[in-house]
Amino acid sequence: MVTTGYVAQPGGPVTAMTTTGPMPGWTSRQEFSPYRGLPVKTVDVNGRVTAEVAYDPLDRTAEVWRLGWRRAGYEDRPNDECSYHFAPDSEQVDPGAAAHPTRRPEGCLPLFPVHGPE
Repeated sequence: MVTTGYVAQPGGPVTAMTTTGPMPGWTSRQEFSPYRGLPVKTVDVNGRVTAEVAYDPLDRTAEVWRLGWRRAGYEDRPNDECSYHFAPDSEQVDPGAAAHPTRRPEGCLPLFPVHGPE
């Protein structure tokens, strides 16, 4: 059986989600920014940090640290750095030039589900 638990301060937003199972003791964790509700860190069932994410002021992915490259001690050297560009003569982000990776070919693709306007 798989169970999901949520962590929140009394009267505050959810700051973490844990998933336990199907084997006893298998627990993964996802932490969220209390201000934005966006995922900032994931930890697998072995206790390894698999991803950490930093966002820009518009809540877009700005930097990503992946498994094997922890954020602690490498704050200025993420695996991926993302930059966003506006389309010429437009007020909208150019989807073809929205994210530019600096270190990996997969770049700034979302690590987590992205839900746009409905």
